[in-house]
Amino acid sequence: DFARHLDPTVARVPAVAAEVARRSVMDIAAALIEKFRYMLHDPRRNAALTMLPERADTGLDEVRRFLGGAVSPDAAHMERHLSVLHAVEHLERLVERLREWPAADAIGRTFREASELAPEVLTQAETWLHEPSADPGDVVEQCHALSQQVAELRRAQRENDLRAAAAGRMDADAALRRLDAMRWLDSSLYHIWRVVHH
Repeated sequence: DFARHLDPTVARVPAVAAEVARRSVMDIAAALIEKFRYMLHDPRRNAALTMLPERADTGLDEVRRFLGGAVSPDAAHMERHLSVLHAVEHLERLVERLREWPAADAIGRTFREASELAPEVLTQAETWLHEPSADPGDVVEQCHALSQQVAELRRAQRENDLRAAAAGRMDADAALRRLDAMRWLDSSLYHIWRVVHH
């Protein structure tokens, strides 16, 4: 139950409200990242999503409604509130990506390399989200580095695939499907980095 922390009686205390909303968002993030890591390891596992996207959507809606009743004019509280809303937005994008998992025949070299690069970083992100330490800096930096590495791999593969299609070494439709899959992967890891950051 992603809404279990959202006690309406604390919504009138902005500092506490922002913290319980943050806790709910961290639970949702940990569940989505765990599922993403599991599916990235074997892209045919998209059937393993079950009800998680719907549950995550419901939890994020509850967080948004809860925060709507916890507005404060205090600048520090507003910044915390803003950060939680940023995380909610990025999680909504991540839920969309999980629902749009690419077909196995569209997955190329970048996907395979990312499935080797990502697990350790994503496991650390999950661990931190479950048991946050005072300073998430290392985890945020590692998620950022992973996102950048995959973006660079995507750009390199894009050029290679387009050249192969132009030279007749690859079917043009297959090349475009692979490019879509690479953009999808790049975007997914970007949203994971931003969620952990916020």
